[in-house]
Amino acid sequence: MKKLYKWCWVAKEVKGGWKLSLFCNNIEHKLSKALFTKIEEVEMITNRKDGKVVFIHLKDSKYPIK
Repeated sequence: MKKLYKWCWVAKEVKGGWKLSLFCNNIEHKLSKALFTKIEEVEMITNRKDGKVVFIHLKDSKYPIK
C-alpha cells in the first residue's frame, strides 16, 4: 500500500525578510541559511502561486495581510 504524505511550505516573517520551511507529516525541514526579502521570491522558490504557501506575518508586519 502506498503511504500518503501531507506537506506544505511555511514562510515565517522575520526581521529583514522571510524564512522558509517545509513541513511534512508534522516534521519541519528548515532552509536555515536562506533569507528571502520579498513574498514574490518565496513564491518563485516554492514554484507556487496558487496559495500552497502558508505565510506567518509579524505583529507589525511590513506585508499586511490582505
